[in-house]
Amino acid sequence: MPAPRKYPDEQCERAIRLLMGLVEQPNGPSINGTCLRVGEQIGANGDTLRTWVKQAWVDASKQPGATQDKARIAALERGGRELRRGNAILQTAV
Repeated sequence: MPAPRKYPDEQCERAIRLLMGLVEQPNGPSINGTCLRVGEQIGANGDTLRTWVKQAWVDASKQPGATQDKARIAALERGGRELRRGNAILQTAV
């Protein structure tokens, strides 16, 4: 059973939108300082906010990460299973 979430999903999404809007501006502030300031304002840890933003970047394909790798690996494994199944059918036909 997973641990209960400390922050509601609405708060996470709102904080991510706010942080990404600030950091992605031309000549915008750094992610570290922004996360600390926003974290103090909304009552969340700055490191937690930084983790949320980095994961949001990975999910949005703006930064390479585990989410993209997992999808690619799953597709490759699915293709490998199909090939093994095809080979097994061909071997039994011979």
